[in-house]
Amino acid sequence: MNDQDRMMIAQASQNGNVSPEAEGSLIGSIVSRYEDCAHIVSELTEEDFYFEAYGTALRAVKLAKNDGLTVDLVTVEQEVQKIKPEKAGEITNAIISALNHAAPWAAESHCRIVKELAARRKATELLGKIAEKLKDPTEDVNGTLDELRTKSSEILTGGHKWHSIGDILIETYNYVEQRYKGEIKSIQSGIGNLDRVIGGFFGGELTVIGARPAVGKSVFGMNVALAAARQGYRVGIVSREMTDIQYGQRILSYASGVNGSKIRKAEFEEEDWIKMAQALGPAAALPVEFLFTVRTVEELRAEVQRKHNRKEIDMLVVDYLQLMDAAQKYDADRLRVGAISKALKDISVDFKIPVIALAQVKRFAGGARARMPTLEDLKDSGSIEQDADNVIFLHNPYDEEDEFVDPRDKDYFQGYVQQGYTYQCLGIAKQRQGVTGVCCILFDKQKMRYMMIDRTGE
Repeated sequence: MNDQDRMMIAQASQNGNVSPEAEGSLIGSIVSRYEDCAHIVSELTEEDFYFEAYGTALRAVKLAKNDGLTVDLVTVEQEVQKIKPEKAGEITNAIISALNHAAPWAAESHCRIVKELAARRKATELLGKIAEKLKDPTEDVNGTLDELRTKSSEILTGGHKWHSIGDILIETYNYVEQRYKGEIKSIQSGIGNLDRVIGGFFGGELTVIGARPAVGKSVFGMNVALAAARQGYRVGIVSREMTDIQYGQRILSYASGVNGSKIRKAEFEEEDWIKMAQALGPAAALPVEFLFTVRTVEELRAEVQRKHNRKEIDMLVVDYLQLMDAAQKYDADRLRVGAISKALKDISVDFKIPVIALAQVKRFAGGARARMPTLEDLKDSGSIEQDADNVIFLHNPYDEEDEFVDPRDKDYFQGYVQQGYTYQCLGIAKQRQGVTGVCCILFDKQKMRYMMIDRTGE
């Protein structure tokens, strides 16, 4: 690096418009761990980098990939030789230095820094030119202001990419092929007849589980989370409704089979202690982590970002949506809830994980008999329904004459009740990529478990 380069870096750093550390770490991450950073490369252009060597390195990475080569130092160096042979040695040395500062887990954060600083430099340059034109009486004011509007818009939208229909169809075909081969799998709910209808939970989708108070939505969310964890997926649970001990008691009941009421009252028999001790180890080893103190959806996104950067989250469960808050204050509660549901959908899309959001629906007036909720029953349903990819309602029929009870189960309904089970109907009210319908299951409230109905004896 010569004196002129050092002077440019010092001046740019003083103005706050360049970060040598972010640019170097980002290029080092891309070259050393391309597969983990491929989605970032598509967002970047050479102009986003202040330093010529890093911009050229990005161009070399894209050319190597277009040539069907594996991206690494050797292939990138070959492409640099083609692009700028007169500076190949200097650029290669800069890339080698960048490799020493690679931080793939922070690549997305560094990408945002690089792009924001690039936008600042472009905006500063543009405003300087506009200021000079406005000082010139021969320049048309309206034309100059129109130039400002047009070019500032280009700066704002420069990070986005249009996709051709061909690119989308090829990507979709490859995805479907991987699904068919079992290389990409959905996360199963652990309830077989539900999974047959919805196909499991997919990255990029927001699924809302709606129920009235005390129907069992928190336990349902817990069952889904633990089922995902048993499949090896890393699950994050955010609870604004329960404390850590309250949630722990439910999980201990679920894992051990000990009556939840006994655990709550701490009234045990000797065999209960044995069951809990045997269940404690396997349950504690499940890849599930909790957040109980996060209050706003903005804080939640920051926590998910950190987990995502470390590849430590595959599914997020939020208990429950209406209890979350937002940093911005809203005049109406429906606007707050709408902002939160939109933010949860953004989390699912941006981090490509399924987000399961539990939601409360309206109570019935007076002593009206329970019925299956509808989309209109969701509190502030206009925004939640719009953002959700899937909406599933939990409904506890009053008796076997309820219209949603499976005809095959009518003769056994009272028997289930006498055994201590709650007969429950799951109403799939919305499924963006599939059909709607109803499937019926059993809820063992004593042991906090949901299960399929065994009809094999019919």
